[in-house]
Amino acid sequence: MRSFALILLVFVFFACAKENSFDSYNSLKEGLINIKVEDLNFRKSIVIDSIFNINKIVKLESNEDSFIGSYDKILIDEDRIFIMDSSISFSIFVFDFSGNFLFKIFSFGEGPDEYLELRDFTLSSANNTIDILDFGGKKILSFSKENGELLDVKYIDVNTYFRSFERIGNGYIFSHANTCGFIEDCFNVSFWSDDLILESRSFEMNEYLKGYDFKGDPQFSRSYDRVFYKEIFSDTIYEVQQDSKQLRTAFSIDFGKFRLPDDFKYSRKNSNLAEALQYSLNENMTLGIKDFFVSDQYLYFTYGTPGLREVLIDLKTLDNVSFQRYITSNFLYTGTVRAIHKNQLVKVISSEEIISIVSKFYNTKDSLKIRQEYNEFYTLAKDIDSGSNGLITFLDPDF
Repeated sequence: MRSFALILLVFVFFACAKENSFDSYNSLKEGLINIKVEDLNFRKSIVIDSIFNINKIVKLESNEDSFIGSYDKILIDEDRIFIMDSSISFSIFVFDFSGNFLFKIFSFGEGPDEYLELRDFTLSSANNTIDILDFGGKKILSFSKENGELLDVKYIDVNTYFRSFERIGNGYIFSHANTCGFIEDCFNVSFWSDDLILESRSFEMNEYLKGYDFKGDPQFSRSYDRVFYKEIFSDTIYEVQQDSKQLRTAFSIDFGKFRLPDDFKYSRKNSNLAEALQYSLNENMTLGIKDFFVSDQYLYFTYGTPGLREVLIDLKTLDNVSFQRYITSNFLYTGTVRAIHKNQLVKVISSEEIISIVSKFYNTKDSLKIRQEYNEFYTLAKDIDSGSNGLITFLDPDF
């Protein structure tokens, strides 16, 4: 699996770097890494056991208070796992690395100390807080990272259209929904102080993209205090410069033949997500980077062509692998990547997936043989039902 076919070109400021599609993106370009997807080691199907080792398995405690309906976002800080369920229980759940349930934040409602919509959350190392973005209630609520106690409530401008955010130093960076209506000055990114005073803005929205709201698509990726950002239809990943309140262009993805052309992206033909999706399906093109996670050593991202492709790049050795689907002889490798922690990819295997696997493979005439062969999975999964939480696995790349 080792190959140096991918050439990562590192550009200085004056190099001829690939420009982002948005003309107004005046980002810093020191250290830009250009990745050409057509040079990646692509395999249609791959044995995932051959590129990962299981480092740790966490079975999340299941009880009436801790049940997670949807794993919408995961952040890991020190020895705790923070999970946001924004669509079913509207809660933030906190577990330790042994899977013990510590506490949850549930403050759903219309009161001054409650959130009307759990749009996003982030962690602050400096303030030791869990900050929640309440898009519907137009406020930020800060809770103690130690016990979930409410500490502060800050109200935000009703015209901001914040869709996601991250805590950076003593302030915030926000990504804005494109549904900014008739607002003249409409930007994708803004930096705010701790007391929510606007400090700077970047990336003026293209007129043809003002009708989009990708609220379910991640814009930020956090690895401890390092924060990365990408925009809709994006071919670029930026690192947030906390001191200067700017975005440094970190990775530029050249999608080549899969790239959605500008004359479609920035035209009346592309008036909503359904049209863009249909166009990409018809033309076998990508809408850009979907999920992405960055650590000191690895870059992981997905994109559709239209089948979803996964990409993993070792930034130190230049090894890389890209695949559209995988097979495995170990069910603990299944699930969806939801975070990165200490250069390990973090996957979630939901209770629904586990129940489906057990039903399909463990209730057959060969079930005894399968249970013996995959005993570790069966031991963890046998008591999981529809009212249980799933498993969190930590995978070490080895390719």
